Amino acid sequence: MKQRTRNTPLTLIYVPGLFDRIKWVQFLQRKAVATWRPLGVRPQVFVMGWSLDAAFDDRLGELEKLVDAALARGEQVALVGASAGATAVLALLAKSPEKISAVVTICGKIHRPDNIPEPVLEVNTVFDQGLDELSTRLGTLGKAELGRTLALHAYRDHIVPPEDAVLEGAHNRQIPALGHVPGIATALLSLAPTITGFCKNKAARTHT
Repeated sequence: MKQRTRNTPLTLIYVPGLFDRIKWVQFLQRKAVATWRPLGVRPQVFVMGWSLDAAFDDRLGELEKLVDAALARGEQVALVGASAGATAVLALLAKSPEKISAVVTICGKIHRPDNIPEPVLEVNTVFDQGLDELSTRLGTLGKAELGRTLALHAYRDHIVPPEDAVLEGAHNRQIPALGHVPGIATALLSLAPTITGFCKNKAARTHT
């Protein structure tokens, strides 16, 4: 692995939530994330495929390959996960903390997986597995990992209530928006400087 310095490029990998199979939803998120480039990062999008006939660990492994490729190029890596995407980015942080400079969750479903309607889990089997995996790994996140994690939650959210998106020990911040989808949209666009600034700050502190 190449040596990283304070001027090392930072790749931000964004992981969308459910409905990542819908092309226009994915398109809009890709366009939003692309606007982060002028803020001094290299944005990428990784689609978990929450409704695929696949194993969560296998999909997480594909995300980690993308991380490894960036590290091999001498870059640093931060992860941003929206809604269900928080499951993936936190699970990978717990699995390979030495590879991740920072993590941001946006309206992430972190707690109380039992209150998700069963029909949602039946359609999104990868997400169902991911919730179980995160429940196991969440307790392994230490002070160092939580210290470089920013958890954003909407002012009001009936899909992922704020109490499910707050992560104790991490940096928690409220999004000035009502609703799940508006909360994610506001974060991706209006809070882009906050997200990228947090990640760049943490990356600068973890350079070698």
